[in-house]
Amino acid sequence: MSGFIKTDKYWDNKKYVVEYRRDQGFAGSPLMTYKLSKYGLIPFFIKHIETTKADTLQSCNINFRVSGIVFNRCDGVIKENMP
Repeated sequence: MSGFIKTDKYWDNKKYVVEYRRDQGFAGSPLMTYKLSKYGLIPFFIKHIETTKADTLQSCNINFRVSGIVFNRCDGVIKENMP
């Protein structure tokens, strides 16, 4: 008796990877999260940057607050916010 993590959607733009993931535990409803990763200098190395929960019913934009990246899930576009 255990849970599982499944990637429901996957976006790749050559620099970043965004995954919409379903984390189903032993009981209860699943936790839906967006995981942001970045390719390293060698393209097959991927570094996990940030994971966020988001209410996707209200907006197309998913804000990754720590990294300052905004992902538009409707268009699949990733924007880097420069300070």
